[in-house]
Amino acid sequence: MTTKASVLKLKLLSTFIFFCLVPIVFISVGSYLEVKHRFREMHLAHLESIVKIKANQIERYFQQTEKDVETIQHLPSVQTYLKSPNNRNSLTKAKLAEQIKLLVEGRNINDIYIVDNAGKVVFARTSCSIQRNEVINIINAKYNQIYFSNIYKGHVNNVDYLYLASMPILDETKRRLGTVIVECTANPLFNLIQDYTGLGETGETLLGKKIGKYAVFLNPLRYDQNASLVRKVRIGDSYAIPMQNAVTGSNGSNLTMDYRGKWVLAAWRYIPLTQWGIVAKTDSSELDESLNTYMDAIIAISIIILVFGIAASFKVAMDLMRPIVSLDDSAHIDPLTHLPNRRLLTEVLELAIKKAKMKPDAMFAVLFLDLDGFKHVNDTYGHGTGDWLLKTVAQRLRQTVRSCDTIARLGGDEFVILLSGIKDVHNVMSISEKIIKQINEPFVYNDNSIYIGTSIGISMCSTHKCSDVSELLKKADEAMYVAKQSGKNQFKFAE
Repeated sequence: MTTKASVLKLKLLSTFIFFCLVPIVFISVGSYLEVKHRFREMHLAHLESIVKIKANQIERYFQQTEKDVETIQHLPSVQTYLKSPNNRNSLTKAKLAEQIKLLVEGRNINDIYIVDNAGKVVFARTSCSIQRNEVINIINAKYNQIYFSNIYKGHVNNVDYLYLASMPILDETKRRLGTVIVECTANPLFNLIQDYTGLGETGETLLGKKIGKYAVFLNPLRYDQNASLVRKVRIGDSYAIPMQNAVTGSNGSNLTMDYRGKWVLAAWRYIPLTQWGIVAKTDSSELDESLNTYMDAIIAISIIILVFGIAASFKVAMDLMRPIVSLDDSAHIDPLTHLPNRRLLTEVLELAIKKAKMKPDAMFAVLFLDLDGFKHVNDTYGHGTGDWLLKTVAQRLRQTVRSCDTIARLGGDEFVILLSGIKDVHNVMSISEKIIKQINEPFVYNDNSIYIGTSIGISMCSTHKCSDVSELLKKADEAMYVAKQSGKNQFKFAE
């Protein structure tokens, strides 16, 4: 072989390597970066949906507290008790205590205080354990609406998280007679927020509030159980960025630095009602580990392209894009009703099953709802009315169940409700009856009264009898069809 031939061969080989290998490298690297970008965007969207759901749960929790305080505030007997100090005796106090007990029974309320304008506690439901300085701070605030104090730990039990909610008591002329102060427990709320469903092995949710120049963490952290009301970060520091953003009124998501100085994917949201910030986050290293599978696949495909040459490059490039397309199905929220969809419901149910198997007395129920008469509404009034009806049904379900329960839409007119912390079957029956009653109420749309019903199938899960997610949903679905065949607008338990 001549030198010129060798040079020509080398040039041809170099040209082949350049036009084959270089595009493969660009395609491989570009595909990996695109997958990583899409994967990150989808994960951030998932975190944003979790933050939004939990923020709504917090707002509903405190709105219920506000309603309870307003109810006590407007009791005529409370105003009479403040107006007539000479008539305060054990009999009038007992009567007032009985009325208040009926109003707040079953609520997350520890104690109730009625305070006059001088700051003197003239009525306490149980024992007068409220600190004098706390009363003075509330009296001096000069507010006219609901007031929520900062979270604090109980004076007796250091594991209880409490807060005060108060309102002024006014007479008919809007003259201030005194103040009602309600001491509430935040433990159920914290337990709900610290449910890490959908956050992976490293994820967590954080609550915080801006106090002075600091963002103070309110709840125990996954990596610091003693952080509650103790750990804080100065606004403007280079770490705990998501919490700083949240407590200063910002909503958003990004790759950023958390309170441990680690890079995380985080979403944050400000809650105006409580002036809190909430953060949901996952370590970015966990996302990178998930991407290693994609990287291995890309390398293998690149070798195949190199072997088969330019002719197969286009086909393999399309194969590289398939993982990205599959990521488009990762949304967790139903776009019509803004309820969790089947995928997020599955994750919640999987965690609920794990908890039920770990706790001896744990029990929950799965309710499978199918609307009766929905097809007739669509056929008669059109799909626009049908969509409105589905959204309104979702709103009624939210108002009927507890804030700790999960409502999801599977599609069409099918809904699933997870009832957590059930004591016995009677609780499930009571809630199911309330749901049917709510759905039976007329839906008024464009001056038309629309009447529908719902058939409910129920499957129970406890320590000794708990299936996987698909089996739970299947049993509830089958029980729902039994309810329909039995006359509709009723509930049936799975056998």
